[in-house]
Amino acid sequence: MLNSMVRKMKCPQTGKRLKPDPSDIFLEVEDSDIKYPIYESIINFRAELKEADFKIPEQGQGSLIKWEELMVKESESLAGKINLPQTFRAVALDIPSGSDLFVKKSFQKYKEASILVADTDPSMLLRAKQRYEDLGLKNAIFICCDLNRLPLLEGVIGMVVSMLGFSRIPSQEMAMTEIKRVLRVSGTFIGAFYLQNNPGQQFLSQWGAKAEAFKTIEEIEGFMSDKFDFIDQELVKNKFVFEARKSWPSCGVKW
Repeated sequence: MLNSMVRKMKCPQTGKRLKPDPSDIFLEVEDSDIKYPIYESIINFRAELKEADFKIPEQGQGSLIKWEELMVKESESLAGKINLPQTFRAVALDIPSGSDLFVKKSFQKYKEASILVADTDPSMLLRAKQRYEDLGLKNAIFICCDLNRLPLLEGVIGMVVSMLGFSRIPSQEMAMTEIKRVLRVSGTFIGAFYLQNNPGQQFLSQWGAKAEAFKTIEEIEGFMSDKFDFIDQELVKNKFVFEARKSWPSCGVKW
């Protein structure tokens, strides 16, 4: 599965294609000396991170557990509001994945799909990977990368899912542009975004993590309206829940 996914990737620095090393310990960049290591089955595209960063530190366990407890409560408020398609056989991108508490409900049914799990935080990805393993799911690839510069070719993703983690991305506008780039025309974008003064933002700030939630629904629509067409949207307390499609380029067709 790694080989087939790598064909959909590119080097975020050079834009050149990637290829797996026979040892499966890193990815090579065509016509370049650049290599991206694979630590704990997670492809590391962040040069500043080393192998030691792909271990959950003991002192970080408590914060992660508290974060997950909060996300469980928050996800319960979205019960019945997130409607992913019943069948899906292409490539889905989970961005940012966090520790992926939604995997059981969201992706467990997609046995024939490929799931690309992306986040900037190795500890989150390690927890997410453990969840996939506990469920016996083997159709996921985990990548640690800059979410404003995805290591993916244009139009290779069939569905993007983003659940309550978008405020952790430093530049939401750049990330939105990247999501549009990698999503194929007719591709689906389903998510739940926090608005300001929410429990998740408050917790992340206390944890020392940057969290910039959207101020209003109008701000979200401003980021997305030139890139996506909304199929459905709803405000659930302080969470904006939506389903959208990538806009048809230059033809004015609306979904």
